[in-house]
Amino acid sequence: MKNLYLSCLGLIAALSGHYAVFGQTITYADSVISFSSEYTSTNWSAKQVLDTPNTYPNYGDIPTSWTSQNMDGQREFLELHFSNFLPIDSIWVYETYNCGFTDTVYVKNPGTGLWEVVYSHPVDTISVARILRVGFPMTSFVVTEVRLAINSPDRTGWNEIDAVAVINSVVSSVNNNYNKHTFNIFPNPAGKQVYLDAGDYTGSGIVRVLDLAGREITTAAFNGQRIFPLDLGMLPEGMYFIRVETPGRKDLQKISVQ
Repeated sequence: MKNLYLSCLGLIAALSGHYAVFGQTITYADSVISFSSEYTSTNWSAKQVLDTPNTYPNYGDIPTSWTSQNMDGQREFLELHFSNFLPIDSIWVYETYNCGFTDTVYVKNPGTGLWEVVYSHPVDTISVARILRVGFPMTSFVVTEVRLAINSPDRTGWNEIDAVAVINSVVSSVNNNYNKHTFNIFPNPAGKQVYLDAGDYTGSGIVRVLDLAGREITTAAFNGQRIFPLDLGMLPEGMYFIRVETPGRKDLQKISVQ
């Protein structure tokens, strides 16, 4: 079937990066780390899973998706990199031919260097293109690497994947509940201490430091000061949110601690 590919089909170009859709921050794979096999180095190659979907929702033997070198020959895998700066609570796998073959999904913990299983399920027989939406509790670490395990021997036919995305459903929805920035933080990137310029905030309020999953780490109160120091000495290096709240108002900004 592969040699019947019509050259007029072409490839649909897509931009990689981060997308905020319906309260979710979605990041698509931007490079291939490793793979078990690929049909060729161009059509049906591992690189076809990168960026936004350009096969889905079409179903069939289409060269803008990845497939293995041999049909049903062995278990397969793909390891993908994402330019993601957030913990995640979901992964989407766009399966486009003889679907239901992804039986295990892993994320790499950067602290341990180990793969952690976030999804395990027996093979299904699905004859339409689908998005396998893998949901799980928010990771405690930023995820930049994902591994898909593919049970080709148990799902007859060419098994094809168009795209893979990692999702954070917290940060974008949190941001949607806040005003545009009305205060400033400096310096940013920060060291052990930063200064907060309250801008047009007046009266008393509270400053909260949150991790990227929205969990509160520490708080500080202010009472009418225009500029005041904020101690970040307890924080390891990484990305955080600074949230300012006064009665009837709240605002959120991201800060890098180095």
